[in-house]
Formats: sequence, structure tokens, C-alpha cells
Amino acid sequence: MEAATQRMILPDGFCDHRFCILRDPFERLLSEYRYRATRKNPAEALPEHIGPGDALTVELDWTTEFCGTFDAWVEKIFADQIADPYLSDNHIRPQVEFTGPDVKMFLFEEGLEQVFHWIDHVTQTDRAIVPLDRNSSVKFSIQMLEQTRKSIENFYQEDLQLIQEIKAGRRSALQVSR
Repeated sequence: MEAATQRMILPDGFCDHRFCILRDPFERLLSEYRYRATRKNPAEALPEHIGPGDALTVELDWTTEFCGTFDAWVEKIFADQIADPYLSDNHIRPQVEFTGPDVKMFLFEEGLEQVFHWIDHVTQTDRAIVPLDRNSSVKFSIQMLEQTRKSIENFYQEDLQLIQEIKAGRRSALQVSR
């Protein structure tokens, strides 16, 4: 749930702690595309690599599909997300919209173990070992046009900046503690 909705639904003091897991926006978008492709196509029908001219049919949202290149898909979902911010269960929405001043932030690329450890610590509970629900997808490489890369950078500019600030803050903390 994004921060604006949280502020409307959950009164101050309702939650003891808030956290979010930020993911590199490029990896997040590529993962979403692969997931949508896997939902629409049998694994053996998916290529090992797609390039800028390669069209693929993918699930656009739960009831619609899209046939075209990765570059055209990015253009479409960015336009659609502006019209409907909840598109694809918020998987396209910039991640900064889920954060706030009282939110503990983790980076997905650093692994989930630190998240589990923090939850165990703040809840003062032992780790409960449960199987994770994984939405698997077929991994294939995706080559995009430079203009698509720039479009992704622009759309997720605040996400990229926030992730860099988190990393820079950690580097500074490491230097101070030495």
C-alpha cells in the first residue's frame, strides 16, 4: 500500500514500525515483464533473449494482454500507470511512493535475510520458518533501446536517487565506524 493511502487509513501510532524493500528499478521492471510473459506463454515457448525488434505476447494486467516489443510495452505501461497508478498491483508505480520519514528501507539486492533479522529484532520474536510464495518466471535476457533506458531512468528518477542516497549513507557510516 502506497504511503498516501496508508496515511488516510492508518492513524498515527497505529503501527509500531513501517518498512519497505526497494529494488533496482531496472531489475524490477525486467522482472515484471518476465513474469507477465511467463503468465501468458509456456516456459518452452519463451526465448533465451529478446532484442529491440522482437515482439512477444505478455499479460498486460489481469484481464488484458499486449503483443509487441519490450520497448513498446514500457511506453504503454508508463502511459497506463499515469492513468491508473494501481496498474499491475502497484508493480509499476515508483517505489518512493511507498516510503516516508518513518519507514525503514531495505535494498532487495542486498538480500532478504537482513529484513527477516530486523523483523525478528523489532518484534522480539524467533524466526518462523515458512515457505515463501514465489511467483516464478522464465529468465531470459532483454536488450532495450537506449531511448527506453532513458525513459526508465526518467520515470524512476526518484527511486534511483533514493537508492543512491541509501548506499551513500551506508558508505559514510562504514567510514565513520572504522
